[in-house]
Amino acid sequence: MAMIQSDEFRKGRDRIVRIQDATTARLTASDGVGVAYTTPITAGIYLRGLITANFSMSPNVQEFTLLGDDGYRDSVATGMAGELACSAYFTGPDDGTIDPAFQLILDAEANRDKEIYVEVLTYIGEDSSNNHKYWARAFNSAVTGASETAAGDGLIEMSWTFQSKGQIYVGTLDSGTSKIDPFA
Repeated sequence: MAMIQSDEFRKGRDRIVRIQDATTARLTASDGVGVAYTTPITAGIYLRGLITANFSMSPNVQEFTLLGDDGYRDSVATGMAGELACSAYFTGPDDGTIDPAFQLILDAEANRDKEIYVEVLTYIGEDSSNNHKYWARAFNSAVTGASETAAGDGLIEMSWTFQSKGQIYVGTLDSGTSKIDPFA
């Protein structure tokens, strides 16, 4: 079986996941629909061998029934939580180096107090000024549900979930006239 080259992971991906140790990333102030998102990541690590990255945001809901409302149920959102379920290939240490994304995820899996700042960037297109726009969701997270599939041919396949801790920031990231290239 032949080794899969990193170039084969370049499949016109429209979803990019970038991570950084949360102790070095400061939370951004941009939040809300239509608001510009400014990334606080200075030395982010791209998940280059990403297979899946399924993001879901769900409100924490408190249900109630009003007296005199004929017994119909209603609810109010009391908070918000997000999860990013990922699976990715990581290369084994053939050249003696450890993939920094893999190391950060393993560190957070082993230490429940370690947080990772996660950005989920979904490409939404070019504006009239030829600037490339991404819909951004960003949050501090814990790593949960990590599992590893049998490695083969120098690859490690891992699945895990980034579970949000604290506020989830949303907005539009403007990358200028160039698309973000995780392989650059």
